[in-house]
Amino acid sequence: AAYKRSTTAKADEARVTIRLMMEQPRKVFLNGQPLEIPAETDWFIDPCFRTFELPSEALCLGQNTIELELAFASGTDIEAIYLLGSFGVETESGSIALTRLPKKLGQGDWTQQGLPFYSGKISLKVPVGEASHLQVEPMGAATLCFRHPSGSPRRILPWKPFVSDLQGFVDADGNVLVEWILTRRNTFGPHHLVPIRQRNIGPTSFRSSGDAWSDAHQLVTTGLNGAAIATVAPAS
Repeated sequence: AAYKRSTTAKADEARVTIRLMMEQPRKVFLNGQPLEIPAETDWFIDPCFRTFELPSEALCLGQNTIELELAFASGTDIEAIYLLGSFGVETESGSIALTRLPKKLGQGDWTQQGLPFYSGKISLKVPVGEASHLQVEPMGAATLCFRHPSGSPRRILPWKPFVSDLQGFVDADGNVLVEWILTRRNTFGPHHLVPIRQRNIGPTSFRSSGDAWSDAHQLVTTGLNGAAIATVAPAS
């Protein structure tokens, strides 16, 4: 039996390297062409997720179809597959389209600014001048990490208040780096379960129906809720 999943790329999409991530690579076809899966594949997030590059010459603007071919039996699991790369994503009416990576993120929900399924890190360089403290208000789910732009020192803030003194974190140009460490929920789902806030997530969460199902993608809000505030502590 063959399992098919399709992705649509916009006509103005820039050419970028796209990698396929999946569990247990089997026979894979891209737009009808069989793919040669490397004997040694890379992994991402977890060793069970193997990745390999899709040949750019087999991709086209518009609709691209990926087919997985496997012997289907009662014990066969069909897992989700993922595309990795430096691109943005639009989701409309349940469909998914690859677009150009957004050049700039503004205040508000970043899942609505071209990064709906992204779950890595996003860094914000904040000019603080002579300030002694910095307060940042993330939107939705995130852990923040304040660090020097060279890499260290660093301070992890997993919950409110997201305020840190800046001693040792500011570079020679008066900047400090704030990293958003995002939730994996928007990558792995469930993407159609409502309400989006749940006491816990388990296997049955991915098989919702009726009032617990939404055709639209359900994404955990993540972003910047207002400008960062740098302050100077009063002299003692």
